[in-house]
Amino acid sequence: MRDYRTRDSNKLKVIPSLVGDDAEWKEPIQNSETQTKFIMSLIEFAKSQDTDGLDFDWEYSCSDYKSLYNRFIKELHLAVQETFGDGFLLTTAVGAGKNTIDDCYEIEPLGQLLDLIHLMTYNYHSIYDKQTGYSSPIYPKSIEKGEAQQFNTEWSAAYLIE
Repeated sequence: MRDYRTRDSNKLKVIPSLVGDDAEWKEPIQNSETQTKFIMSLIEFAKSQDTDGLDFDWEYSCSDYKSLYNRFIKELHLAVQETFGDGFLLTTAVGAGKNTIDDCYEIEPLGQLLDLIHLMTYNYHSIYDKQTGYSSPIYPKSIEKGEAQQFNTEWSAAYLIE
């Protein structure tokens, strides 16, 4: 990583993000042995690179994997607390649609273990929709009815913290 010597004077936080899908994430966290090795390698990486935290973007930890993801975050949180204390940031990115939130994440336990949850509020509308709409609307359109009223940042944020 680049040298961020001025980081302390300008309050810059360096938090690398690890991105992957089910196939890439499953192997390192599938059991306690591989998970422990993975966590230790993350801790060593964070120490060697002098990072202020770690961010995880698992797209998406659905179905069978969401409990694995929560177990991983819980164990990582404990290791981070033991190694770095409270100043080290753990964050994750989560999908913004209701079905994605419900099917892929256990938000309440994640909220207790993570410092930030980034809500990926894009792609509410795409070429697959019957109607066009903004990709990342803040509020619903007045003409949107039913489930379409959920495809906006305001609704997703409220649902996430509910």
